[in-house]
Amino acid sequence: MTTLVTGAAGLIGARIVRKLLERGEAVVALDRSLATGRLDDLRHDGTIVAVENDVTDLAAVEAVVAGNTVDRIIHTAAVLPPVTEEDPRLGYAINIGGTNNVFEAAHRHGVKRVVYPSSIATYRDQSDYGDVALDEDSQQQPFSVYGVTKLANEFAARSYTANKGLDCRGLRIGTVFGHGRLTGRSAAASAMISGAAVGEAYVCPVIPEQTSAYVHADDVAEYMLQTAFAPELERDVYCVAAHTASLREITDILRSMLPGADISFADGAAGFTQINRLNGARLAHDTGYTMPSLSDRIRDQANMARRERQLPPLT
Repeated sequence: MTTLVTGAAGLIGARIVRKLLERGEAVVALDRSLATGRLDDLRHDGTIVAVENDVTDLAAVEAVVAGNTVDRIIHTAAVLPPVTEEDPRLGYAINIGGTNNVFEAAHRHGVKRVVYPSSIATYRDQSDYGDVALDEDSQQQPFSVYGVTKLANEFAARSYTANKGLDCRGLRIGTVFGHGRLTGRSAAASAMISGAAVGEAYVCPVIPEQTSAYVHADDVAEYMLQTAFAPELERDVYCVAAHTASLREITDILRSMLPGADISFADGAAGFTQINRLNGARLAHDTGYTMPSLSDRIRDQANMARRERQLPPLT
């Protein structure tokens, strides 16, 4: 069987590619630019079929699917805030147009299942729900261009399932962190962890009270992989489990591992509204995967950063 991963050179996509190979799957890795360095070893030794193309080009996506007998697609290609908010046209073209191209190509060429990322951005702010952990039935009302694109994808997926019989499964994902997370307004936690891990001072541009629904990139990759191959799934869209934590709490965890960590918060640091509680029980049940603790994942990220600098791992 062959699985196509779009956005394959990205933070999550590259992890999915490697997890698929560990399962013994054949992989086609598609990205508009594979020059991130995340897949260089696999490209050079021919372990994967690597294709540089854009999901906004339907003919190109079709050619990849048809030419490689693809039977599953894990679609991660997207643009994030603030890009979507500064350039809505680009956000709509990639996040909506590109996703619909993936659905259409999958339908035309008999793909068994498509897994795609939705987002907590399809909801309102946490203050609108109180302390409730949101689930798949919570009311959605996005207030960002990014959130609108993700909600549009959920509607399109349901349409392809109802009208074309395409098996589409979406995952509503929280705030992703992990070594290499560089873009997006919620990237502060990742920058903080990786910087502290290698002894670099970090001045956080976001307020310490900023609380988010954190999920490690490895766990997102694992959930997407498990969803792609799970034999029995009850829902068309699932919430991904998340760790609710503030940046201050992440700082405290880091200092417990690295007592000398030089972390401070900028004068005039800003916060932002978003969801910080997610109930991922249904997805965990249907896939059989339960993610590690927040402390364990912070240590995992720190050790990845330390390996790059040839530093000993944290125990």
